[in-house]
Amino acid sequence: MTGAPFEAPQGHLYELKCLEWLFIGARWLWVPAIFLLAWMQKPSSDTAIVSIGLVTAAVNTAATFLNIKIRTLGIQRSLGTAMLVIDSLVAWVLILLFVSDFYTAAYAGFLFVAMEGSIRYGLKGSLVMAAAEA
Repeated sequence: MTGAPFEAPQGHLYELKCLEWLFIGARWLWVPAIFLLAWMQKPSSDTAIVSIGLVTAAVNTAATFLNIKIRTLGIQRSLGTAMLVIDSLVAWVLILLFVSDFYTAAYAGFLFVAMEGSIRYGLKGSLVMAAAEA
C-alpha cells in the first residue's frame, strides 16, 4: 500500500494510540481535580469521592498499560470505547455527589466527556452524556 502512513492499518493504530495518550493525560489531570473539588465544595459522601478518585487513578493506570501493550486495531478501538463509558460513569457520579450545590464545578465533567465523545465518534459520541440521562 502506498500513500501517507496514516492510510495504512498500522498508521491508523498509531493514530488511535496517540489519541488515547491525550485522553490518558487529561484523565491524570482529573485525579487531583476530583480531590480539589471535594476540598472546595462539600460532597454528599467523603468516602465516595475518595473512592472515585482512586478508581479513576487505577483505571487510568490500566489504560496506560493497555495502550502500550495493544497491537491490534480492534482491541485499541475497544479500549477507547471502554474508557469513554468509564469517563461517562465517573462524570455522572461526580455530578450526583455534588448535586446539592447548583453552582458546582462538577458539571465540567459533562464538558470533558462530550469533547472526548465528539473527538472519538463525532456528533453521536458527543451525545453520550445526554443518552445516559434519557
